[in-house]
Amino acid sequence: MPSVKAILAKGHLLRVDQGRLCLESASNAPIPDGWLQQHYQILVADILKQTGIDALSYESYSTGRYGPKMVGGVTLQCISLLTNADRYAIFNAELDRARNIKTAKAGSPLPNGQFRVGKKSHLYRFWLSTGLKQPPRLSSLHDYMGKLKGILFIANTSKGSRLDCSSIQPLSLTHQQLLAAFDIDLSPDKPRTNSRQTPDNCQTSKPDKKNAPPVVSPGFQPDPATGADSYGNTVKGNAVSRVDVNPLSLPMKPIEQTTDDWLADYAATE
Repeated sequence: MPSVKAILAKGHLLRVDQGRLCLESASNAPIPDGWLQQHYQILVADILKQTGIDALSYESYSTGRYGPKMVGGVTLQCISLLTNADRYAIFNAELDRARNIKTAKAGSPLPNGQFRVGKKSHLYRFWLSTGLKQPPRLSSLHDYMGKLKGILFIANTSKGSRLDCSSIQPLSLTHQQLLAAFDIDLSPDKPRTNSRQTPDNCQTSKPDKKNAPPVVSPGFQPDPATGADSYGNTVKGNAVSRVDVNPLSLPMKPIEQTTDDWLADYAATE
């Protein structure tokens, strides 16, 4: 079974960058195709259990009108990867048309699942913090929400299973932080730093443009700024079908290659 501690002890570079697990070999040899994706769940589970970080994974979204004033919003349905508990966050959004079209007038409701947000909205700021590309139009953001899958993020809980939407951000852990968490002390003659170029072996590819500076967690229990930016205590939107994100508490798939086999490939090249 792959072990984060064994990988780090061999000098390989491992980190979580803007919510994505990244791995680079100590010898700069290419990592076998599909290896990181195949063992992604096990490695992430190992990191989260060792650091005690309750990272979240995006599942789906829905739109609805919440509270006494029926204010429009977008609800992100998430799952805790440590406890398998459901979490959600509600972001303000416009659910009505901004202009006339041939088949509908301005102010009429948008089709189910569609929404509009501004550049100062918390949802758009969160989108940019993940390093995802900007959509061609803000009004088309709903077409790209699936790209949030596979990104690890953290947030404060405001009430029950509800997340503080202003605190949500992608998880970042440097290589040095992982070395400290797993109590790995590399010898001085083989120092490993986090200064290398971002490798291709990230769980999700990096964008072509940097839309926002990377969020780096100062420690293992980040404490983002808090604040409320949503309405109502219940979710009444149009539900979107729940997708299986394989939470870390569920059994893992069989593994065809052991950590020793993988590490031996790099030892042979050094």
